[in-house]
Amino acid sequence: MRKAFHEELAPAGVEIVTVALDTDVEAARPFHEAAHPTHPSLVDPAHQMVEHFGMTNAPFAIWIDETGTIVRPAE
Repeated sequence: MRKAFHEELAPAGVEIVTVALDTDVEAARPFHEAAHPTHPSLVDPAHQMVEHFGMTNAPFAIWIDETGTIVRPAE
């Protein structure tokens, strides 16, 4: 993800969150550190994102509004 994209949208109230679906947090760490993200960057080793949002492969995106409603679901 481009760092500039997050920095451009943050003032408008858009929050970008990236989630790695690695089963080993330490396996994801080098990629996270190399990216130097300015946005929240998480690891989901239990694949709860897959279960809750129907993700089938990566990369994947969903849009959730400020009330927590999914406004662009899995495609």
